[in-house]
Amino acid sequence: MTNRNYTMQEIADILGVNKSSVFRQIKKKNIAPAMKDGNTNYYDATTLKRLKQHFGESSAKESKKDILVETLQQQVRQLQSELDDEKARADKQLKEKDNQIRNLHKLLDQSQQLILNTQEENKKLLPSMKRNEPVRNGEFKEKAVADTNKDSTNDKAILDKVNGNKKSWFKRLFR
Repeated sequence: MTNRNYTMQEIADILGVNKSSVFRQIKKKNIAPAMKDGNTNYYDATTLKRLKQHFGESSAKESKKDILVETLQQQVRQLQSELDDEKARADKQLKEKDNQIRNLHKLLDQSQQLILNTQEENKKLLPSMKRNEPVRNGEFKEKAVADTNKDSTNDKAILDKVNGNKKSWFKRLFR
């Protein structure tokens, strides 16, 4: 094996690398060919040994790089998993908030309906307050015309209080 000469392609095949990688390394180290046959350069066993050392070191570096890359890929997968879990939790919270908002809207609609119903009842009750009649369950009955005339002074006072009409003490004294 020490007497044999090798071409660049043979060295590349033995080392398991590209011919261009072998060529670059030979140029970098200024290694002269042992023999030349036309356009083909032949290199001896010592050149093969030096190149084996170089590419052996670089393959060790590459294996360290491979281990580092694998570790980083594993960390990325772990972070992706954590991110997916966080997204699922956020989606769940968002759905819960949407349900709370939907329920709040229902409650607001019910509140508005109650307010409208109360306003309608108040409109119905206002005439009865003018006549000073008791009202039960939102229904009222009209009194006789004679009863309403004798309570007219009380009705005016009640209406003034309800409507917020404040009269001076002189007007209240001489109605």
